[in-house]
Amino acid sequence: MLATFVLTHPTLAAAAVAVSFGLLTLFYGRRARRPGDGWRIGTGVAGLIAGTSALLAPTQVTALLLTPLGLAGGAWLITVWYSSQTAARSTRVALVVARCSAWAAVFTLLARPACDRELVVWERPVLAVLLDQSASLGIRDDGESQPARAERAHTALHAASAAIRQIDERYDVRLFGFGTQATPLSQWQIVPRAPATALVAALRTARELRSTRGQPPVAVLLISDGGENVTDAATVRRAGADFVLQRTALLSVGVGPPPGQVPRIELDHLAVPPRVGLRDTFVVPVRVRAQGVRGELLALQLLWNEDPFAEATLRPDYEIEHLRREFEALPPTPGVHRLTARVTLPHARGGQVFEVSTLVEVAQTPIRVLYVESAPRQESAFILRALRAADDVEVTPLFIMGGGRVELWQTREERGRDWWSSYDVIILGRLRSALPRSALTALADGVERRGVGLLLAGGFELLASDNVHDSPLTPLLPAALRPHSSAELGALQFLPTSAGLEHPALRDVSGLLTEDELRGPAAREERQRLWTRLPALGGAARIEARSPLATILAMDGTGRPLLVTQEIGRGRGALAAWEQTWPWVLASDEGRVVHRQVWQQLTLWLANRRPRAWVTSDRARYDHTTLLSAGAKIAIFAGVSGLGTEERAALAPRLTVRRILNSMFAAEHGPPLDSPLPLVAEGATWTTTLPHTILGTENLEPGTYELAFEAQSQDGATWEATGRFEIVAEDLERRPPTADLALLRSVAAETTTVGGLYRDIAELPSLLADLARQDRRERYVERIRYDVVERDPWGVFGWLLTALAVEWLVRKRAGMT
Repeated sequence: MLATFVLTHPTLAAAAVAVSFGLLTLFYGRRARRPGDGWRIGTGVAGLIAGTSALLAPTQVTALLLTPLGLAGGAWLITVWYSSQTAARSTRVALVVARCSAWAAVFTLLARPACDRELVVWERPVLAVLLDQSASLGIRDDGESQPARAERAHTALHAASAAIRQIDERYDVRLFGFGTQATPLSQWQIVPRAPATALVAALRTARELRSTRGQPPVAVLLISDGGENVTDAATVRRAGADFVLQRTALLSVGVGPPPGQVPRIELDHLAVPPRVGLRDTFVVPVRVRAQGVRGELLALQLLWNEDPFAEATLRPDYEIEHLRREFEALPPTPGVHRLTARVTLPHARGGQVFEVSTLVEVAQTPIRVLYVESAPRQESAFILRALRAADDVEVTPLFIMGGGRVELWQTREERGRDWWSSYDVIILGRLRSALPRSALTALADGVERRGVGLLLAGGFELLASDNVHDSPLTPLLPAALRPHSSAELGALQFLPTSAGLEHPALRDVSGLLTEDELRGPAAREERQRLWTRLPALGGAARIEARSPLATILAMDGTGRPLLVTQEIGRGRGALAAWEQTWPWVLASDEGRVVHRQVWQQLTLWLANRRPRAWVTSDRARYDHTTLLSAGAKIAIFAGVSGLGTEERAALAPRLTVRRILNSMFAAEHGPPLDSPLPLVAEGATWTTTLPHTILGTENLEPGTYELAFEAQSQDGATWEATGRFEIVAEDLERRPPTADLALLRSVAAETTTVGGLYRDIAELPSLLADLARQDRRERYVERIRYDVVERDPWGVFGWLLTALAVEWLVRKRAGMT
């Protein structure tokens, strides 16, 4: 240990020297009458110059040299000052001593002398030890007569007791036990009582540990059976990979049954876009790690919320195998939806269900229209121009000509059965030849199940073709061609019916009418006269409505239908009997406006972009124990799609949660858990969590719960939606698989580059012995400063006051002023 004397404020020390010697020079110079005292005056002047120079350019060396000079100068000044006093010698000596002591206290306050010591410190690195305390450590893998997992771990720890003592000397051991969360321990002991195994929580706790100098752990020793049941295996591996960034080795020690003895399925996180368009088809890659199910048939499902939309069968050929399947997914409706991949074991192997979920936001996109014709014609040119004039419509023309027709449809069918569903509206014009029956079947399925809008606007040639007559589209049509009819030629006036004037497809067709004319008492008559000013259609097919649910929007002057619409499953359909509408455009400016409005509004109605309410939870199933003890939350999301920002901001949302009570006859609803739950607006979505601060966890009993969401606008319009989730009560630690040594092995492998490794519990003593032999302590030199003013400022002030008080008492007794 090396000690050095320093001045904290060398500038003030130099100033004190300059002042003391300056005063000495002035004071004593006036009294110097003898030649022998000249050296004193010279010394005072030299001290004044030295102190001034040190004040202008202070250094530690000059300050240390001037410290005794300053003290001597003050003492000399005091001695000379009182040498002329006529008091007794003892009195003058006492005054000199008191004044010198006061001057030393003042100099100490000004110069702040300190003593620096260098102390060599050997810092021990942090070693985090995580001991699994979950109930699964109490399982006896080889029968009741054999030791439990915790007992096997204690045996290994006892065998390594000498190494543990040495580790405690060379490492700063941070000991934690974990179940649902990590808590500090006082000794290396496993008590298997925790109801869950939260490996991620334990790893994150170890990752945040730091030494006294802010260094992360050099290693994390994890002793567990790996039976993670709070989160998925992919999250555990990501938590292990985070240690590489801070160069911390993960030393995993597994205690449990041999690999392959217990069936295990792991699903990686679904790597899908977090936000997609309503008609965007995207690929869902599903990665499955199967263990212990060689040769078994595994059922794989993809679900939107709780509705399956894709299925596959997996059959592993090896004891441990990584399987991958890809699916094309089409979003159901706008809003936030839960996408789930679910794998179910065969009933003979336990029938357990393994799943992973993610949330996907489905956004409204511009209306996508596919216009199909055999060849370009005047009518198609004017229709495309009218649709492209709309800001929220994207139209794609598809002309099928010559021998390329078959190859064209085959190319599209290779992209999947639901390729029609990538469009919001399909318009079929004149088609001279039949499309493949598989394409028509897919189109019918897209209309009924996917909500695609279908418009047949090819006149007699389309309606009489095999594409419509006795085809998969036939059951969907709101009207049909009259038997034994032909194309009707001549002047046919387009006249909306009463229902048509109120229908969204024609209701807002105004042509050049002003707002006053549309709001006046004769508005209905003005709108009817608008259609009579249009030129007659050149021809139309003879059709008749075939469904009581069909709505006739327009007829000709003889009462024959020209435009018929109908709701078809989740989609909408319309059949137009006319041959062409382009004469409206050439007739007048009003006809051009009407033509554009009719086609745009009819397309908008077919796209079915009405507002829809939705509500969902982030997962389909939650474990009751985890909700109560591990601090898990049920995240709930709700909203109304198809509304603008201002309309959405004016809504009054309301969310309630009820438990479904299954009786003998039907599902009944219990009382609401809270009325209503508070919602927080985040963009276009409202969110909340359960259990909420105002809702205790005691209300979240196992069972099925229904989410009831309602949003009401200022004009009284209401949108409603429901969703469900399930809370399951089961002993997580006894639910197969109770151990996952392969997960521990894979997590340790994430840190192999920084020394990570996996060992069985039987190898724990040798692992601890290796750790004990490694001396990773680091040498640090600490500087310790003792500053008397900083340590005891009041003591220095007391010193000064005491010296002044003694000096005053001496003068008082001697009768000196």
